Amino acid sequence: MSQPSSNLAGKCYKAIWTTGLIGAGLSLMALTLITTYSVVMRYIFGKPQAWPNEICEYLLLVSVFMGLAFVQHEKRHTRIDLITARLHPQVQKSLEMVTTALFLVYTLVLFRESWRLAWRSFRLGWVSMTLLEVPLFLPQAVIPLGTGALAAVLVFQMMEDVRSMHGESGRIKKEGGG
Repeated sequence: MSQPSSNLAGKCYKAIWTTGLIGAGLSLMALTLITTYSVVMRYIFGKPQAWPNEICEYLLLVSVFMGLAFVQHEKRHTRIDLITARLHPQVQKSLEMVTTALFLVYTLVLFRESWRLAWRSFRLGWVSMTLLEVPLFLPQAVIPLGTGALAAVLVFQMMEDVRSMHGESGRIKKEGGG
């Protein structure tokens, strides 16, 4: 997809969504391995394990929230374009800018509230009520991390949309391209 035109901004932009993509991918790999281990232990050796379910829940949370920025970078979030596909391209672009701005507002609210929750859990020392007693701020912190990265990608994309609407040659360059 596209990246901001300035070199430093382009590198930051790419680092944000790439880090999220790697985090999501690694968490899905770990989730798969742990689930396989759990199934083998339960059904082949007859020794069910207590910890895999909880860890897999946390890894699923990581994969979803860390993948948000990459999905937005690719503009692959769910869209319903039954009506907008019939509109003039300039109107489509304007509506896309409005919906991106609304999406950013929602993302920032989710960021703020999830940060508050994670911080409160940290301050109060909350832990999961399970055998593992995982400090709850750890899985909760994934939500503001992911939404913060998503917000950054949305801001970069909005800046590029504004530049392109004003006819500036701030067209986003592909990594490695000229």
